[in-house]
Amino acid sequence: MPAGFWTAREVRLAESLLTFDGSGSPLVIALARLLNVFVRDPFVTLVALSVTASVVAAILIGVSCARIFGSPWAGAAVSLTALLSPALLVFGPRPDVESVAVACVAAALFFLVTHRPELFAVSAAAAIGSRPEMALAMLVMFAIGIGVMPRKGRSVAAFVATTLILFIPLRELVLFDSAPQFRRELVVRFIAHPWGGKFLSFPLLAVAAAGGLVALKRHRTTAVLALGAFAAIHVVTSILTGSPIEGVRPVLPAVLPIGFFAVAAFARWPVVAALLSGIFSAASLAYTWPALAQHARREAPPVVAMKFLSRAGSPALHLIASPDLVPFSLVDPTIRVMTPERIGDFVRRRDVDLRLLVHGRSGAAGAVVFEEPASDVCRKLTSDRFHVVSVVPQPASSRYIARIGVYHLESSPERGGWRWLAKEARIEPAEASGDLRLRFRLPGDAPIESNRVIIGGTVIDVARGATVEVTVPWTKGVVIRSDRSFIAPDGRELAVQLTGVSL
Repeated sequence: MPAGFWTAREVRLAESLLTFDGSGSPLVIALARLLNVFVRDPFVTLVALSVTASVVAAILIGVSCARIFGSPWAGAAVSLTALLSPALLVFGPRPDVESVAVACVAAALFFLVTHRPELFAVSAAAAIGSRPEMALAMLVMFAIGIGVMPRKGRSVAAFVATTLILFIPLRELVLFDSAPQFRRELVVRFIAHPWGGKFLSFPLLAVAAAGGLVALKRHRTTAVLALGAFAAIHVVTSILTGSPIEGVRPVLPAVLPIGFFAVAAFARWPVVAALLSGIFSAASLAYTWPALAQHARREAPPVVAMKFLSRAGSPALHLIASPDLVPFSLVDPTIRVMTPERIGDFVRRRDVDLRLLVHGRSGAAGAVVFEEPASDVCRKLTSDRFHVVSVVPQPASSRYIARIGVYHLESSPERGGWRWLAKEARIEPAEASGDLRLRFRLPGDAPIESNRVIIGGTVIDVARGATVEVTVPWTKGVVIRSDRSFIAPDGRELAVQLTGVSL
């Protein structure tokens, strides 16, 4: 068996743990835990679930669209276009929630087309349970569909009952960000990027727009209206509440209706539609294959970083990692891995070999950077989180106690690690020495152009997008005051980032 298989398996095991520990889809968690009783391997369980869901989705969407268009060739064309799109080629086989969510949407469409109201209601509720972010879009689709079906009372009861069954895992999830931010780049990311590069996405989206008009004119059915409403609402909701850190994952359920409308443009010539969809699928596979092959052959940077730490073999090694990097501790369970809120426990522990595992290329002294080249597929479809990580040593001379106005450790691929400071902050270095070197940064997306920072009798100006380093005399308590601050969407008062402390 090739080594690449085990490489991919290690990475996917880490991702599967993220789903298993309650941070993912309630429905997928429930199904996976039930199946894992027999399989006894989270990775195999979730991959089997994803593959099965993909096959089910392909069959259901093909049959449903064949009924709508009156041709099995057109139904097959929709299956090929949607399920072999770049986004689903990348995310579909992964041990994650996406294939199950797509299958639930396909099931809701199938039972709507075949006029089975109770099963349609259960599928709609299951779709919400698979990805709660599409609740609004699916509720509208359910309302449109149930309006023309018999046995409305029983169907609504089935929908409510299924939702209540999922209520316990759902109750801790937040459907929408409490302070959603509209980001212009999400429009392109969520509409065009699921279909790959410009040579793939622009023609398909243009054809889908034309196909939408054709479908509304020639196939003005409840299913067509429901699909159109679902796609529009889900894309808009994803743009308003999504985050670039997730890649195109939030909008994947909308791939099915967009694929449907793309085929609708050629539905009068079903064989032509199937041929064109086959060409698109081949181009999609050619576009994604290099990235998929690279992923199978090479170990992901967090895995390499954990193996590097494992070879260090220090019995006193403690690792502070970003929360989404913690699951990679599966590579070596002997390493003590903790989330950033524990960093204060080791400030005065000289016996502890403390290191940070953060996203991005760290500029700290002694940092070891692990990275892999990001392909066009990675930049457009997936998150950049795991392509560059750094192991940053934290000797006693760089540790400090956060007294007031110092927020938790954060990191990102493009910025490395930092801690935000409030307008007035106070830190206490763990060791005494002659001079203290501090490094500050004001990120390029900060809403203020610059900030003046005062440390004792030293004054520095930090411009937006710049990093400034300053050396000040050591004192037991270092007070850092800033002239300006702003309120973040989460309510924090932010002034400047502290990116390094050393003696």
